[in-house]
Amino acid sequence: MSTSTVSSTSIGTSSSIISTTSIAASSSISSSTAPSTSSVGYVTTTQQYTGLVATTTTIPPSGTVSGTVIIRTPLPTFSCDPNGYLVQRNGSAYSLSRVNIPTGNREFIRQGVGTGAAINAMGYNSLDNYLYAALGSTPGNLLRIGSNGDSQTLASLGLTTAVTSGDVDENGYYWATAGGKQWWQYDVRPGSATFGQLVTSGTANPGMTILLTDWAYAPNPSLTGANVNCCLYAIAYDDPLAVGLLQFNTYLLQFNRTTKAWAQVRSFGAIKTNVGGLLGKAAWGALYAATDGFLYCTETGSGEIWRFPLAAGAAAPTSGLSKGPASSNDDGARCITAGAV
Repeated sequence: MSTSTVSSTSIGTSSSIISTTSIAASSSISSSTAPSTSSVGYVTTTQQYTGLVATTTTIPPSGTVSGTVIIRTPLPTFSCDPNGYLVQRNGSAYSLSRVNIPTGNREFIRQGVGTGAAINAMGYNSLDNYLYAALGSTPGNLLRIGSNGDSQTLASLGLTTAVTSGDVDENGYYWATAGGKQWWQYDVRPGSATFGQLVTSGTANPGMTILLTDWAYAPNPSLTGANVNCCLYAIAYDDPLAVGLLQFNTYLLQFNRTTKAWAQVRSFGAIKTNVGGLLGKAAWGALYAATDGFLYCTETGSGEIWRFPLAAGAAAPTSGLSKGPASSNDDGARCITAGAV
């Protein structure tokens, strides 16, 4: 625990000495705002703020004026559990759920996440155990989401095009893309002097007319050396408006974070779902990454969760591993350090 004394002019008093104490953040700290009376002569107020460490500021009583204890708490953190997290539009609002990937069971966390604007391109930051996403279209804002569904709007993303996919890599960088063609990299490393700022951006060409609605960072154990951690991966599919309904293949694509270039790892051919899909053909949405050499992806029409191998010459994807909630406006994320599903 650390204590410091600062000038009272920082919060608008003229004669009192203010004591500020920092305490470690924890998922058990309440994020509500509720004034209450503590010991005689003091009023305690709890406030939520964007920092990562809880602080307590004490203003002593002065004459007949009560003292004030201001407790500022960060959002409650997630615990890097093995589940996936799903944000999806329900009516006019967005909800957050916890998804058990092997069973498809969903635990509802919050209805009405954010401000009401669209939420997309969500990723899990394993360095601070928060979810990050894009709020709104253009220019968009960086949104931080806590384990109870509370959220904070942090900074403008400065987007020129609405993003469709996002994730946070193992180094604490948030990567977002608009259909795989434009991409942005932001700093969300805890304590970084450039937190929330754009690192770099550019354009890339997937080389095909595809629809790409989510991507995720994942180590690929089928590769060697530095290539194991090279890439963001996406499960994409042919755009029926461009190629027609007769060609409706599913692809595994990788985006190299060093070269900023796309490569097709393999084609899985025309996948048909057990229920739903466009004319029975698969359309992919929320994506969950793991360290076991697989990606887990939701088919939007049926809610089926499929398992896709990252290795180029591996077996076919596992169909209908489980059945989760169906949605055409969704995004998924998972803590990469949680290991295998």
